[in-house]
Amino acid sequence: MIATGLSWQGSPQLNWLRFDGGLRWQAADKAQILHQVHVHEVAYGYDSQLLTPDEVAVRIPGIDAAAIPAFGAIWNPGEGWVDLSSLINYLTAGLIELGGEVITDAGIAFVKASAGRVRAIATERYGDIDVDAALLATGSNVPHMVAGFGVTIPDATTTALLIKTRPDRKPAARRRECAAGVVATHPDGAFAVDADWATPRIEVRPDGTYGVPAETIEELLAEASHVLTDTPSLSVETCGIGPKPVPGDGEPVLGRLGDVGGLHCRLHPQRRHAGDDHR
Repeated sequence: MIATGLSWQGSPQLNWLRFDGGLRWQAADKAQILHQVHVHEVAYGYDSQLLTPDEVAVRIPGIDAAAIPAFGAIWNPGEGWVDLSSLINYLTAGLIELGGEVITDAGIAFVKASAGRVRAIATERYGDIDVDAALLATGSNVPHMVAGFGVTIPDATTTALLIKTRPDRKPAARRRECAAGVVATHPDGAFAVDADWATPRIEVRPDGTYGVPAETIEELLAEASHVLTDTPSLSVETCGIGPKPVPGDGEPVLGRLGDVGGLHCRLHPQRRHAGDDHR
C-alpha cells in the first residue's frame, strides 16, 4: 500500500482501507495447528498474539467469545482488509489524472513479443496496442498465459464462493478467520463471508456457469452469525462464484517473466495459513 501512496490513518475518505486487526482460530481439535501458525508468525517478526476467550471478550468488540475454543485465538493487530472495487476506482482515477488511459471491454487480449522483448498487446476489439512493457495480472489465467513464453507456474486454482450480506446496523470493523470460514466487514457495514468447506459443493455447469445449493449459503450465514455478537440473522445481498487464483506452492509470484524484456507477471493468492480448516 505504501507504493500506491495510500494512507489510511486519519483519512476518513478511505473507509474502504482498514488496518484494525484480524482474529483467527481453529476447530477445537486443531489446537496444535494454531500454535504452529503463531510460532511461525512470531519467528518472522509478525505481530501475533495468543488470546484466551476471556481476553477476546475484553479486547475485541463484536466477537462472541463463547465461539472460541478454550485454547484461544490468534490476534494480529496489524492485519488489514481492502474493498477491491473501491481500490480499483481510486487507482483508476489517479492513473487518468496522470494522463493514463483505461481501456475496458477489449475482449480477449494477449502479449506479443519478438526479438526478446514485448512489442504490443493484441486485443480482440481494439487491435494491437504498442507498448514498451506489460504486466500479466490476469488472475487464474496467468499460468496459462505465461506458458506461451516457456515459463511454468504450478497452478492450484480453485473455485470459490463469496457472499456479501446486507449491511448490518452495528458492524464490527475486523476480519475474522475461524473454523467456519472467513468473515470481513465492508465499508457499508455488510459482511463478506467465505469458507473452504463450501468449495466441494459448488457445481460447474456444462455452459461454464456456476451454482451452489441454497442450504450451503444458509449454513454459511448461520456459521458467520454464530461468531458475532448483537447481530441479527444475516441475509444475502450478492453471491459470487468463480476461480480463486492460487499458485501451486501458495506463494505470491511477482517479477520479470523469463528472458522476455519488458514482460512481468503478478499472481497473488488469497491469504492462506498452514492448517486452514477444510470442513
